[in-house]
Amino acid sequence: MSAYITATGVFLPGYPVPNDEIEDYIGKAGRASSDLKDLILANYGIKTRHYAIDKNQQTVISNAAMAAGAVRNAAERAGLGPDEVELLTAATTLPDVLGPGHASMVHGELGYGPLEIATAHGICSSGMMALKNAYLQVAIGEKRNAICVASEFASRGFKSTRYDEMRAISEDGSLPMETAFLRYMLSDGAGAAVERFDDLHPLLRADGEFLDDG
Repeated sequence: MSAYITATGVFLPGYPVPNDEIEDYIGKAGRASSDLKDLILANYGIKTRHYAIDKNQQTVISNAAMAAGAVRNAAERAGLGPDEVELLTAATTLPDVLGPGHASMVHGELGYGPLEIATAHGICSSGMMALKNAYLQVAIGEKRNAICVASEFASRGFKSTRYDEMRAISEDGSLPMETAFLRYMLSDGAGAAVERFDDLHPLLRADGEFLDDG
């Protein structure tokens, strides 16, 4: 039996922030603002970001709430009601709290009825592990449907007040290149995918093969 991604959803906080306004949100941190910003921006080509903090570097929406927004968007596009989702897998690098798990927090934000949940935690690969969990349970018939969501609140860790608190800036006023790179590259937001059996109209197989929707 095969499982397919039949709908996707997204949640991006706030308005798109252009490159010349990045530091209005995350602030300046050492010489990276002048020495590395233009170089980094010129090389990766991203034009806008979304931030879950305001210009005072205060949180305006939580990681869990962003994830819930993406899940609602995906569920609506898939025609799934709040009591029809059977499995929620949620991934993130930095959750809002140490416990309970991120999936529990997302479930609470959603207000959905009883369903199985699973949290995947880690850098980069956690989203794929959450997707794999959802795929396997649907593929073997354990669940009729599942929603996988990955969300990140990167700006919370890169705002300038963090560097002031940690004294992470070296004596010459510089930041490590990898730190500066991440500050100017990453956005906040969430994306979700609905997995279902192959008896429904498929858009994309879970192994990545696109199918003819004709």
